[in-house]
Formats: sequence, structure tokens, C-alpha cells
Amino acid sequence: MSLYQCQHCGCCENTALAMQPGFPPEWFDWTGIEDRRGKHLCSVCMPTKYDGGTVDTRAGKWHGVFPRVFLPMGAFRTNRRGNLEHIETGSEDYRAYAIKAPASPREHLCDRIVCARLGKCAQDDAARWRGCKRAATT
Repeated sequence: MSLYQCQHCGCCENTALAMQPGFPPEWFDWTGIEDRRGKHLCSVCMPTKYDGGTVDTRAGKWHGVFPRVFLPMGAFRTNRRGNLEHIETGSEDYRAYAIKAPASPREHLCDRIVCARLGKCAQDDAARWRGCKRAATT
């Protein structure tokens, strides 16, 4: 099965286990999570209800089929083989770029490799120039 990066939390997900790219957004109730509509989402970040009100018991929690690996937001794409590929390097070893889980669902690390390797913001001029949220608050 193909892997993709959740566009809300940044984790690696499998198309067979969550809201894979291409699911019609009109199937779901987006109340309270409207900012996620149209994004590729993991099992934790996807809507927990269908449009008719039926609860999706798989949604809103990690499926547990494999460990949840968080990656720098927007740093990966699905390649032709269905694997996650680092956009800058072409590497398929996504685990090499793993970062610590965000402290909250709203906290995101930037996509800079140096920050990902440190597991925290490098707090350098480039981070401030790019508008890194962590650099602005630290």
C-alpha cells in the first residue's frame, strides 16, 4: 500500500488505514475541523463522523498497525513506487527524518532539515526569515 504524509500533523500514514488522497470530502462531517477539509489526513486527524452523523470508530485515534512517525511538515511526497520520498534529497528512508511528536495537535515543527535533526528549532536567522513559529516564540 502507498504511504503519504498527513497534511495536518505531518506523520507518515498508509492509504489502506486512513483518509487516503482522493476520498470525497462531502462524505464527512467537518464541523470544528473545517481547516482540514480537502487535506490528506491520518487516522488521528481525519473526521470522526460521516455526513449523515454515523460515527467512524476507526477515526480520531492511531490505528496501531505500525508506529506513528512524525516528519517535518511538507518535506515528503509519495513517489511512483508508493513510498514516501524526501523532497530535497530523494531519500525513501523517511525514518531518518523522524522528529519528536508535537506537544499538541496545533504545534508543528518547520520543514527545515537542521531543525528536524535537532528535534527543535535551530533558532537561526533562516528560521526567523522563513517565519518559523518556534523561532518567533522562543
